[in-house]
Amino acid sequence: MQLQLELANHGVFIADEHQCEILADFFTEQLANIHLKLVRDLSFISQLAHYKDGMQISHVTHLQDNRYQVHFVYTWHIFQGCIGMDETGEMKDKAAFTISDTGLIKLDLSAFEAQSTADEL
Repeated sequence: MQLQLELANHGVFIADEHQCEILADFFTEQLANIHLKLVRDLSFISQLAHYKDGMQISHVTHLQDNRYQVHFVYTWHIFQGCIGMDETGEMKDKAAFTISDTGLIKLDLSAFEAQSTADEL
């Protein structure tokens, strides 16, 4: 699955390591629209684990050519009152993306799709 975003009013985008701060600011501005898509299946922590608001973009790294990674962090929470479980943790994650010279960003979200036992076959 891919998510497409557009870096508006930027002119021709020259992909290099000097663009990382601009891209990190862009993703920070877009968080309200995309944060739920960046949360991976948390069942490896617990079937009860869920995303708690508060995602933050930590930084963007330049990989090669027009390929980058956005790094982010968010809080997960598990609550099961009947056994007195109330736990919170922090998840650090990243997603790869490409950007065209026109500013079209294609974020690869394939790792964030829900997993099922059917995938094991």
